[in-house]
Amino acid sequence: MVTFSEPSYQTMYWKLPTRFLGNKLTAYGGELAFDIQYSCTGSVNNEPLIVLRGNGITLVHRPTDKHMFTSDQIIRYTINTYEVCFSIYLK
Repeated sequence: MVTFSEPSYQTMYWKLPTRFLGNKLTAYGGELAFDIQYSCTGSVNNEPLIVLRGNGITLVHRPTDKHMFTSDQIIRYTINTYEVCFSIYLK
């Protein structure tokens, strides 16, 4: 569990441990799953939930159902690792 209790108005991301980095071509067609919980007031923003970077490309995933995220509730989030689930991030 990671806890961050300082007030912040920026979206926070965590970098994966080394064992998850590198060539993950064999992960194609699988699933990425994690549990998330947050405490806050206000609505969920439109920032990507998942950001994948590598080989000069950044891919992002934004959930289609933001109502599934509720403050102070543990949510199990699962996404298939197919290209249709991600979009190329352009600044």
